[in-house]
Amino acid sequence: MLLEQARAASDKEVIGWYDGVDPAIIRAWESAFEDEYDISIRVNSIPGHAARDAPIQALQAYKAGKGIADDQSGNADILLDMLHEGALRQPNWEALYGVSPLIRNYREALILSTNSGAPMSDWCMVSSFYVWPLAYNTNNVTEAELDGITFDDLAYDPVWKDRVITDARFLGVYAFPMAPGWDDERQIAWVKALRANGATAVSGGSTGVIQAMLAGEGDIAIASATTALRQKQRGAPVDWWGPADGWVPGGIGLTCFPTLTTADSALADIWSAWQATTGAQLQAELTDSFVTAPGVKNEFTDKLAELGLDLPRNLVYAYEPEDVANLGRWRQQAIDAFTE
Repeated sequence: MLLEQARAASDKEVIGWYDGVDPAIIRAWESAFEDEYDISIRVNSIPGHAARDAPIQALQAYKAGKGIADDQSGNADILLDMLHEGALRQPNWEALYGVSPLIRNYREALILSTNSGAPMSDWCMVSSFYVWPLAYNTNNVTEAELDGITFDDLAYDPVWKDRVITDARFLGVYAFPMAPGWDDERQIAWVKALRANGATAVSGGSTGVIQAMLAGEGDIAIASATTALRQKQRGAPVDWWGPADGWVPGGIGLTCFPTLTTADSALADIWSAWQATTGAQLQAELTDSFVTAPGVKNEFTDKLAELGLDLPRNLVYAYEPEDVANLGRWRQQAIDAFTE
């Protein structure tokens, strides 16, 4: 029924935030979508970042009574705001399960409550995991040194004195208070010890710390595994490792379904769900990269499994609205602890 409605739509244009996506990939999406569903679509883009700008622009448009896109992605904080304002709707999940077998996995992986206590998975599904384990310079760090390493070692073990780089805005570290056995007090003490152990803080997130590591400012850092692997693929002496703590900090990217769409609602739902699953994997193949998503196996997830880590079971991120609201405070207290 969903496919029949989508095929009957008079306008087959779908719109999302694909700024920066190679036009060849967009054409490949159109071709693959038609091959799978016998629907010839036109994919167009709105300027702006798919995670940072998209929810803000969509919420502003919704408040003005206008739909501007058919594919809604973003991070939990602003998407919870969109839900609270009524800008998201619940799709027909059972119908979507028949469209792609991946969708059930992506939805079930979303462990997040809304402000009302209802599961966020009524409205959204996980589109990707962000994982921030340890990135290291393979010229200066051996696997023997990494065997059994914990986050505490970076701050308290003199072996790592003057060798640790941290993102100046404490990417990953702001999630530490949610980890098993951690709280605000332990996070603050850890950051102070990290500084006392000679850590260097640099700007630029994962890209910045890895560039600093390659420039010789340190040997190891908490950073995005995907960023580390991209550098490794380019021939840089970089790799990543999972700590022995039994968890890694990270986050989740979500795909949700906007209340107001530009396309027919059935076509918008099928496109959005397909783009987040099959479409994202196709893009990864064409760009020689990979997707970190529920049920997807690749080099990264295989190594996680070897290290005894599973997503999302061992991923520390904000599972509750109050945790989402605290992320900014936890980040600031880490910054303050390092600079005071």
